Amino acid sequence: MVGLRGVSCVPGIVFSLALGVLPAPANAAFHTWGINEVYSNADGSVQFIELREGSSFDDQEFLTGHTFETNANTFTYPSDLPSSTTADKFFLMATAGFGSLAGGVTADYTIPANFFSINGDTLNFADVDLLTFGSGVLPTDGVNSMNASLASQVNSPTNFAGQSGSIQPGAPDSVWVDFAYVGTESGTEAQPFNTLTEAVEAVASGGTINLAAGTTSETGTFSKEVRLVATSGPVRIGVLSKTIVFPNGPAEATSRQRERAQRRGPSVAPNARGALLQELTFPPKTGVTSIKLEPEMLELVYPAELSAGGAQLAHASSVLSLRLRADTPLDPDSIWTLLAPSSIQADATWECAAGDDLRDVWVHVSPRSAWPVGGRIFVTVGATTVAGVEAAPVAYEFAIEE
Repeated sequence: MVGLRGVSCVPGIVFSLALGVLPAPANAAFHTWGINEVYSNADGSVQFIELREGSSFDDQEFLTGHTFETNANTFTYPSDLPSSTTADKFFLMATAGFGSLAGGVTADYTIPANFFSINGDTLNFADVDLLTFGSGVLPTDGVNSMNASLASQVNSPTNFAGQSGSIQPGAPDSVWVDFAYVGTESGTEAQPFNTLTEAVEAVASGGTINLAAGTTSETGTFSKEVRLVATSGPVRIGVLSKTIVFPNGPAEATSRQRERAQRRGPSVAPNARGALLQELTFPPKTGVTSIKLEPEMLELVYPAELSAGGAQLAHASSVLSLRLRADTPLDPDSIWTLLAPSSIQADATWECAAGDDLRDVWVHVSPRSAWPVGGRIFVTVGATTVAGVEAAPVAYEFAIEE
């Protein structure tokens, strides 16, 4: 009688027990996964996060609906892991195409590029495991990753199927240099190189070297095309008193204004329309395969007056004046000028900046007809010395206004 009353009073519970529908035990969920390894390349386009089951528990596959959060992004797991055999295993979250990279393996879940910040972030797996790192901690050299102790190690992604790899990166298209930087160097903005030589070796051919304000007296040779960009202030390569200024003086100024600008250094002369460009591409012309960079040869100067797009301002009728310097006399017959677009017709003349000193020469470029308003013109000038040594070329980008 008592037993019958128990069955009849709670039929729903008896039925559920018969089907085995019980709350999952504490170790049958997702709680024992932890962040094990974090990786990013320099621009965040390739990233992975590896998680590891650290308690030797099976039945930890239930991820559906749970989230992985960073300071800026949230990833919601769309499905569970494919097996309940989870003890001591790994699973991998990575950016699209990760498995097709050299050394990559197929990810279990796909995250977007720049899912976490390379300059510091907090990673939160389902509110059960947090990993916080600051600026400069995460390696971004393409080879090393960060482990759960925030230490650097060679990257070794492993997916749930047990496949492991190690990403083998190509040369980056952009690197950063700060001559005053002390610390781990990877060529990124957060961990820049501190020599130009390292940057030239690391960057891809045709890539960009971003230079923070500073000074270096390095020597070297550009044997591949690279683009130098001064990003935050004057960058001087060599001794200021004997540099070739890159770029240089005002595009539109009288001789007296140019002399005043010369005395004052790299600034825009009064009433002059123009400013200082901040970048240069090597090699500068057809047939030049390398440029030797000697001390006392080159100065990059941050722009003073720019258009919205970053070019020097000029007018349809402006005479574009570019200045060449060398520590030995230049050969006037060797002076060359390149214009882009190449269809633009112009004439160039030269004059010594002071007296007959051929170590310091202005090159003036005048349009045969007006410069195209609203367009951009790229002007590069160069020369060799009387001794036959190639001087560092000088380049401008001009935005033409009415």
